[in-house]
Amino acid sequence: MIVDDNMPVAELNRIYVNHVRGFNCSGIASSLIQAKCFLAQDEPKVDLVLLNQNIPYTHEGSLLSELCEENDHVHVMLIASKKDCHILNQKDAPYAHRMVDWLLAPFQFTRLEHNLSAYREKLAVYRQWASDTPVLIPTASRALPKGLTNVTLRIVFAWIKSNQEQAFSTKMLANAIGLSCVSCRKYLLYLSEKQMLTAQFHYGTSGRPMYMYRLFSHSAQ
Repeated sequence: MIVDDNMPVAELNRIYVNHVRGFNCSGIASSLIQAKCFLAQDEPKVDLVLLNQNIPYTHEGSLLSELCEENDHVHVMLIASKKDCHILNQKDAPYAHRMVDWLLAPFQFTRLEHNLSAYREKLAVYRQWASDTPVLIPTASRALPKGLTNVTLRIVFAWIKSNQEQAFSTKMLANAIGLSCVSCRKYLLYLSEKQMLTAQFHYGTSGRPMYMYRLFSHSAQ
């Protein structure tokens, strides 16, 4: 899906997207309200949104937060201009982990094709992780604390399960799945409270204290 109020540019990007193997543009929205209404529909299912950072909106929160807050299945590829590049470095901002990539406008087809191809491979891994996650994980976002989503929780837990032979730090998890350390801590705290993880205080090579986590044996079944 493309969210851009510049319709000639949006239409050109739609053509670009449809020329990349495995992708089909399901729609174009010229405003945030249109985008949220489109995403609220059951069909077509949208995996990725090409979001123009400069689209007008009146909410107090960030544009990324407004789009992702009610859509825990959506990833975002942000289109930004040079003056907005600082936004791309805000990794601890709300929902920053949902931004899987970015494009600097204006861009050519080859750049978009490269980014979409990389996302296609990443999405295949995410789906495999999610399908391997046990039923112990809640199946509804409303069962989770505010700020946590079911999709991301499944990805977090699936990575932990696939690396259950070793203890790991928040930073190791964050680097592996592309979330910020702040976001990862929230999920690790939740899983620890559910007694699915053990946490041990540890001093790293730099002498700084950190928690090392490991999957409880009963959670690995």
